[in-house]
Amino acid sequence: MSNIKQKVQKIYNEHLENFEPPNKLATTTKKRYKRYFNTLSNNDGTFKFPTEYAKQNNLKYRTYTHYRAAILQIVMQRILRRYNNNEIDKTEKLIKIYKQIKFDKYTPEPELEAEPDPKHLERVLRGLRNSNKQRNHKLSDDELKELAYQKVIDKQAKEKSQRNTKSRSLAGLTKNWQSQIRQHIPSKYKDIIKIVEATGCRPIEITENPVRITFNQAENLITVNIKGAKISDSQKTVPGGRNKSSKGQEWREMDIDPNSDQGQMLYNLLGEQTQVEIQNTQSVEALREAYKRASKKAGFKNISIYSLRHWKGCQLKTEGFALKEVAQALGH
Repeated sequence: MSNIKQKVQKIYNEHLENFEPPNKLATTTKKRYKRYFNTLSNNDGTFKFPTEYAKQNNLKYRTYTHYRAAILQIVMQRILRRYNNNEIDKTEKLIKIYKQIKFDKYTPEPELEAEPDPKHLERVLRGLRNSNKQRNHKLSDDELKELAYQKVIDKQAKEKSQRNTKSRSLAGLTKNWQSQIRQHIPSKYKDIIKIVEATGCRPIEITENPVRITFNQAENLITVNIKGAKISDSQKTVPGGRNKSSKGQEWREMDIDPNSDQGQMLYNLLGEQTQVEIQNTQSVEALREAYKRASKKAGFKNISIYSLRHWKGCQLKTEGFALKEVAQALGH
């Protein structure tokens, strides 16, 4: 018995070096990985390792590490539960599984070379052909096609880089950086900041119109309704000679789990009511400056109120939402 106790203690100490205390799995972690809980075992009772699951679903390496961390948490919990129930054989078996998962290796398939969007490529090529007519030394059609291809590929790479830059701007922040900044926010802005943090809405959206928060007790769900700010029908000319509308979503609706951290903040704003409307009565510039000052007092540089919007987008992507779904949730 002392031998198994030493094993459990050793693996528990190792676990704490890399993960949160495993005796309590956070609600957000349960929600994020709930679809993975059912993959813990195959139909024949054998264990399904993260690598097996990653290969079946063609996961990127970063997503694989998230799933691997989650399943290590789950197995650690089961080790403690079995050990506390004095189920020695099952504890031994789970310890072996834990060690196998810890040293599990996964190499994702190499990403294929990016393919240009055919419609975009056609528009760029058409624009280049028109401009080529004015040249003294005209390019051949093959040269125009090569130039159009490179322009489209470069633009796609630039757009991808811009998305990654938003993620990198949040790198190195402490786990509870938002709450640390909130401590320095003036009381008249605290409710506003909580809504921006929970929904990722634009500061101007909560300034021009109230944001409606509704709690559906039957479904145990919080719904937030936001009126979009970028909804003009104006047209702008983009490369290739085409016109692009800048119209966004006039209204969008977001469902939030009341048991999540963001859901708890919104639920507290409701008080005893089932619906409230909250609006920033100051200018949007004043709101931005107040957040900027609070972030500096909290010891964070280069953090603005828009960092909350970027953080929300990163959170949604981490939870497995597609880029299009994330864009819709943020009002694009």
